[in-house]
Amino acid sequence: MKMTQQTPTFMDSRIIQNSNFNWSMEYNFSSLPRLKQVTKETGRYYCVEGDSSLEDMKFYSVTTILGDDPEKRKALNEWKKRVGNEEANRISKFAAGRGTRLHDLMEKYIRGYAINLDEVFPHVIEMFLSGIDVLEQKITKVYGLEERLFSKQLRMAGTVDGLVEWEGVPSILDFKTSRKLKKKEWIQDYFLQTTAYSIMWEELTGKKIDQLVVYILVDGESEPQIFKETTENYKPLLLRRLYEFYQRRGEDPPPIFLT
Repeated sequence: MKMTQQTPTFMDSRIIQNSNFNWSMEYNFSSLPRLKQVTKETGRYYCVEGDSSLEDMKFYSVTTILGDDPEKRKALNEWKKRVGNEEANRISKFAAGRGTRLHDLMEKYIRGYAINLDEVFPHVIEMFLSGIDVLEQKITKVYGLEERLFSKQLRMAGTVDGLVEWEGVPSILDFKTSRKLKKKEWIQDYFLQTTAYSIMWEELTGKKIDQLVVYILVDGESEPQIFKETTENYKPLLLRRLYEFYQRRGEDPPPIFLT
């Protein structure tokens, strides 16, 4: 059943808060195995803590696996050549910083925390405010935010932005930011990333979440772009990219390829 969200409360002209999101206590995330994140030059991976059978196993992050694609690396290097290393580094650093700040704001807002806009950069405020109405209208239940998940079958791990009901449908929610409007065919890796989280979730809990929601805040736009997909459309490609990643690393493939 769709829940009606109340409008956000402005405690004064510069503080915004909405504590009316419908949180579910259905899942006890503290019961899931704890993951330790390790970042090295070769990429990021996770280790499972408290399980002796898994403590020596690396679970590569979803973003490390998808980012290792040769075509993506080639396109990135070509872009750096066009704009120059200094400008490329400046753009990348700015985008990463803004993305992190907006992720943090969205999480705090859904959790019902008061946000003082005087403590937020102006260019971040504009993007943040352009997206909150959609969250209030579309999120009908919240199961969890920023939860670390992993899969023994895929030997992969990562942190999912949101496990929610979107318009009443259980969904994997992924927050993104962009300097320009996207076309659906440009964001294949976003759907591969959310598909990986869906597989991890089902393996850990036995519950299926098939709907994928990619929510993109865009510079200068009055509302975010919303793209929806299903896991079945992306699972075969995800497995192919995963297998090719382990081949390039010269490591044994994950268990899913041995059955």
